[in-house]
Amino acid sequence: MCGIAGFFGKSRNLPKHQYFKKCLDIMHNRGPDAKGQISKSFKDQSLVFLHSRLSIIDLTKNSNQPFEDENGILTFNGEIYNFVELKKFCLKKNIKFKTNSDTEVLLKILNLYGENAVKYLDGMWAFAYYNKKKNSLILSRDLFGEKPLYYTNDSKKILFASNLKYIETILNSKFNLNLKKIANFLAFGFKEFGNNNQTIFKNINFLLPGHTILINHENKKKIKKYVNFEKKSISNFDYHNSAKTLRAQLNKTFKTRFRADVPLTCLLSGGMDSSSIAAIAKKQKKKISYFSLKHFSKDYNENYLINENKKYLTLKHEYVNIPRRKNLEEFKKIMAHSYNVMPTITSLAFAIVCKRIKSLGYKVVITGIGGDELFKGYYHHFISFLYSIRNKSYFKEYYNLWEKNQKPYIRSKEYKDFEIIKKFAKKNNTLHSFHEDDELKKYFKTKYKFKKRSYSKNFMHNAIINDIKHYSLPSQLEYADNISMYYSLEARSPFLSRDIIKLSNSFPDTFFFKNGFPKAVLREAMRPILPKKIIQNLNKVGFYISFFDFFGKEIKQIKRIINNSKILKKITRKNKIKELLEKKQIQHSESKFLFSLLNIAMIESLNKSKNL
Repeated sequence: MCGIAGFFGKSRNLPKHQYFKKCLDIMHNRGPDAKGQISKSFKDQSLVFLHSRLSIIDLTKNSNQPFEDENGILTFNGEIYNFVELKKFCLKKNIKFKTNSDTEVLLKILNLYGENAVKYLDGMWAFAYYNKKKNSLILSRDLFGEKPLYYTNDSKKILFASNLKYIETILNSKFNLNLKKIANFLAFGFKEFGNNNQTIFKNINFLLPGHTILINHENKKKIKKYVNFEKKSISNFDYHNSAKTLRAQLNKTFKTRFRADVPLTCLLSGGMDSSSIAAIAKKQKKKISYFSLKHFSKDYNENYLINENKKYLTLKHEYVNIPRRKNLEEFKKIMAHSYNVMPTITSLAFAIVCKRIKSLGYKVVITGIGGDELFKGYYHHFISFLYSIRNKSYFKEYYNLWEKNQKPYIRSKEYKDFEIIKKFAKKNNTLHSFHEDDELKKYFKTKYKFKKRSYSKNFMHNAIINDIKHYSLPSQLEYADNISMYYSLEARSPFLSRDIIKLSNSFPDTFFFKNGFPKAVLREAMRPILPKKIIQNLNKVGFYISFFDFFGKEIKQIKRIINNSKILKKITRKNKIKELLEKKQIQHSESKFLFSLLNIAMIESLNKSKNL
């Protein structure tokens, strides 16, 4: 796990050497163990690759990057989990190796297959690969987007990096803020985060998950998508046998995700995702330490479920307390490092635990991110499923199960009324703009309309694809990377596997909601190795913390930050924002909105852009 940055283009457009050096210096958080640079010039072209290393696999200096052989040069951020198997494949082709790293394996596979190498990779990655023979560059990002990759939208050159601040440093110029993107982010929160490839800065884009950029010697760019997540249900699947198949696949996939030459840690809540990871790790006799957020709010307290896991699985575990002071100061530091907005307030809870994990000397933290998207775990998934089967004979059966097992736990009052959902869904083909149209519009000077994306005529399938491609998953992965790397930690998400999503997409829809339980097939798969209380728990909490709970006495300072923002004055109604800030109690949606306002105000103060 590392930080990467670089340049490829005409030599006359090459930034000064001192700016690359400055960039390498500020990459320390993402890679404190080693730093490296390779610079090449050929005719009228130049190439610069930067790398800062967090050593996880093959800790020797021989695996430091950028990595070069006679055919190519590579700077790489991520993990290739199947590198052991790929290395055996290469050895059969008489390819020689100097290290035991996944980096060298990736370079050899790229030398062999070029842009098609991604078909053979199982992992998370963002990399830049230079082909010496073709004088060409390949930029690539993994199929789910676990690792970030930003780049300049420039016809004369390309600058790329793991972090927006790195590009700004190399250019030695402040970015201009993208006010349209900012307004949409405020109106729609995390749902706008992955809605397109634009960042909050003009002319700086991010590479979409599952895509590559091919750049030839004339700097002509071609962006290609290499993955699809299509739903291919097989109706004659047997439910119990499918659960067994799923458990076997999870065992196989997680085994590669546990590969590391350093100790592993894992976040643990009372939910199915992190509990499943812990259970499988225990079965595989992996020595992993577990960390949980100790919540003082009864609404978000899962301690009784976590304790059940500890007892049943005999885990090495620690509760992390929520600090009562200096949270704003810590958040400012994270923002200054990431130079990007945090899409959800959940990131704050994640930061608390990561800080503690870092203080104990760990380098890897495993999360349950992706489980909800792959196994339909969100409240709106069940509702979307009901709408999809509204004309089926078995609708009434599942509706009654939903009323019994899900409705009592739903916090949003609108999502409790299926008749309202029916009307809204028919009009918009999505549930994602529901709150924004009804609750947040009063805060804005201009009405913003959420743009739906239609991938499937099946309402639920469309919801899932949007969650994976644009909404919940991209936002979670963004904050997981930004925050973990601020603390020099590698964040892994074992559920995010091509094999697991392929299997999940083959199951009939009813398998995910059988007996009125969300994630039903995952619960059935884990039944033999998890406590009964975990399997039967229906209240979804996760790593969440409210805005006022987290910042506490720092709210007065936050009010000043938000009220002084020039951008927010342009976009929002000052009097309505003031009313919101003066509230003693706020709803869940208002908490998220306040967090978005704070994000933008802080980015503004960090950037000091010209176009305000």
